[in-house]
Amino acid sequence: MDNGIGISDKDRPYIFTRLYKCDSSRGIRGNGLGLAIVQELINAHKGTIILNSKINKETIFTIHLPRI
Repeated sequence: MDNGIGISDKDRPYIFTRLYKCDSSRGIRGNGLGLAIVQELINAHKGTIILNSKINKETIFTIHLPRI
């Protein structure tokens, strides 16, 4: 959870895509792999990740993993 700028509706379908960067204000920082790797790890453990974001308020990622 954070209280940053949020993720726009136009970016939401792509944020888990490799090399996708939705925040152009960051310049060259980051390579667009972080959330793609997170999603692959969660999928490998048969879990889910859910995004909830409100512009200029907050972004929340919720991860659910099954019990073993």
